[in-house]
Order: sequence, then structure tokens, then C-alpha cells
Amino acid sequence: MTNTAPFNATGAPAVSIPCGEVDGRPVGLQLVGPPGADGFLLRVAASVERALTQPSQSTNTA
Repeated sequence: MTNTAPFNATGAPAVSIPCGEVDGRPVGLQLVGPPGADGFLLRVAASVERALTQPSQSTNTA
């Protein structure tokens, strides 16, 4: 509740994306947008989630 209360009070859309673990505990990335930007924020969150779940690709050719 501590992390969501300000956004609930202002009506700003917020979403949390799982992005791994630290010491066996889940870690999330919270994204917040301006009021009324729900659709945009969901599209950004989906893009970030896809980027986080894709295997990293090294561009080092050496």
C-alpha cells in the first residue's frame, strides 16, 4: 500500500512488472503515467516486460 497510495490518491495509472529476484525475494519495477494515460502505460509496460524476458543478445563480435 505504501507504494501505491500516492497514485491512488492522484488517479495516476501505475503498473508493477516482475523483473527478477534478489536474495530469493521477488523484485518489481513500478511504472507510473499521468492521469488518463492508462492505455499508453500498459503498452509501455508490455514492451518493458518483453524486453526483460528476452534472452540478452551480445553485440560484442570480438
